[in-house]
Amino acid sequence: MEKTFINSSQIDKVEYNPETQELDITFKRGVQYRYYQVPPEIWDEVQTTASITSLFYQKIKNHFKYQRLN
Repeated sequence: MEKTFINSSQIDKVEYNPETQELDITFKRGVQYRYYQVPPEIWDEVQTTASITSLFYQKIKNHFKYQRLN
C-alpha cells in the first residue's frame, strides 16, 4: 500500500493499493472507508491536488463502490 498523509480539515490519510486498485480513506473523526476499482489516475490526482476534500467529493464519493472498514 502506498500511503499519503493529508493536510485537510476532514481527511487524515489516504492509502492506495495499485495491485487491487483499492483506495482507503481515513477521516479525522477516525472512520475509514475502502473504495474499489479506483484507477491509478485518481491516486495520481490525490497526490498532487491542492484540495483532497474537493477531489473526494468530485471524483471519489458516489463514483466507486465502497465499504466502511470500522
